[in-house]
Amino acid sequence: MIWQRLKDSFAGFPAQERVAKKLLGLGLRVSQGKVYCGDVQVKDVSLADSCGVDRRVVRATVSRIQDDAFLKPVFETVQPAGPLFLKSASVFKIQVLEIEPPNAAKPGIVADVTRVLAEHHVPIRQILTEDPELFENPKLFLLLSKKPSANVLKQLADLSSVKKLSVY
Repeated sequence: MIWQRLKDSFAGFPAQERVAKKLLGLGLRVSQGKVYCGDVQVKDVSLADSCGVDRRVVRATVSRIQDDAFLKPVFETVQPAGPLFLKSASVFKIQVLEIEPPNAAKPGIVADVTRVLAEHHVPIRQILTEDPELFENPKLFLLLSKKPSANVLKQLADLSSVKKLSVY
């Protein structure tokens, strides 16, 4: 729903849509004509560079958001999810499970996976699910305190809610 509304709001402005998608994807908020990550202001030029657009496109995107009755409260209240140790897991000796479901919009994926892990007493440190409306091939990431056994991995791989399982 939100992505369709976003697409409609930025119809004919693909560069602005790209900026809006980046804002939501990173949990960046728009308030009083400025972009923030938490309470830290993000410079237009930095966001523009990240999106591969001119800074004026960022300004136009922020203006469009501020002028839209639906988008304004969404972008004023979005928040970053916090620290995610996905890229630094090996430093902390954390196991990462990456799961690609056959249908990310289907309910129960997280429940299926966490049930198997709980049954085998595998502690979960963090979970991240990519939004099916934001990502083309959304995945589920689980950061685990200990390495799951081969039996646990087989049980996970055999779940109907798991199309592909990667461990690193």
